[in-house]
Amino acid sequence: MSEDEKEQTYELKSKFWMNLPPVLMDTYLDLVRSLADMDTRASYLITFGDALSMTLPKAVEEYPEYAALAKEWPLPYHDPLRKIDHRQYRAWQKLFEKIMRKAGIVGGINTGTDDEEVYYDFTEDES
Repeated sequence: MSEDEKEQTYELKSKFWMNLPPVLMDTYLDLVRSLADMDTRASYLITFGDALSMTLPKAVEEYPEYAALAKEWPLPYHDPLRKIDHRQYRAWQKLFEKIMRKAGIVGGINTGTDDEEVYYDFTEDES
């Protein structure tokens, strides 16, 4: 049995489920509040990135947008209390928003494709 088959078998047999939405929401609110307070410590970005990663179909580091920003402005995992430049902090926050939209976590219904956007009209039918 290959490693992929073993991993897939484990996934099918796992009975464990984690209630991640409250964790993701709490860490996102910390991220937003810290920026509003101009408390731009890296720990908020790191913690939210870790929480977000658990809710995505693949690790957050595997998204090309994440890799590109990490190359330009790497997060200081070795010093999580270090303050991040406001512009860089906002860039990381917007990156997380983009990844959440791509995964269908925020922003409406996920169409499942990167280049297709479908808009749904939820207004009252006037007929």
